[in-house]
Amino acid sequence: MSFTTSILFLFLTTLGTLITLSSSSWLMIWIGMELNALALFPLMAHADTPLAKKTALKYFTIQTTTAIVMLIGVLMLPQTINQSSPDCLTHNIALMMIMFGLTTKLALVPAHTWLLEIIRGQSRLMIMILTTWQKLAPLWVFIKLAPSFPTLTWILAEKLTMWHKN
Repeated sequence: MSFTTSILFLFLTTLGTLITLSSSSWLMIWIGMELNALALFPLMAHADTPLAKKTALKYFTIQTTTAIVMLIGVLMLPQTINQSSPDCLTHNIALMMIMFGLTTKLALVPAHTWLLEIIRGQSRLMIMILTTWQKLAPLWVFIKLAPSFPTLTWILAEKLTMWHKN
């Protein structure tokens, strides 16, 4: 892969995060997060080792599955957002699907084991990008949804506090 192609994919990763952070609609948030995830896949698969290619394919499969779950949740929202009752079952299911997708993208417990397998076969630069930049957009959406799920917010705060203590 040439240097300009690598720069292009890094630019698309950055652009995806910026689209997510600056958008106000659920569909654009989803598009930004997927642009962020899919632009990183060729960079991960570029390494010459078979293990890097295998872990890149695992990353692609997990991100695609998570994207489908989140998209179904996002598409369920417009049908229920105008209803008067906030306790509407489909609205809660849609938010839970979105939160499941976000916790998987953030690699929070219990959906964290995929990240350990992916990191095993990647270079240090890819590990740094996966564990920092890739988490910005889902974390922003997670914080935006935090008032809807106070228990998950407490769990996230607990994890951040434990990391700070160590």
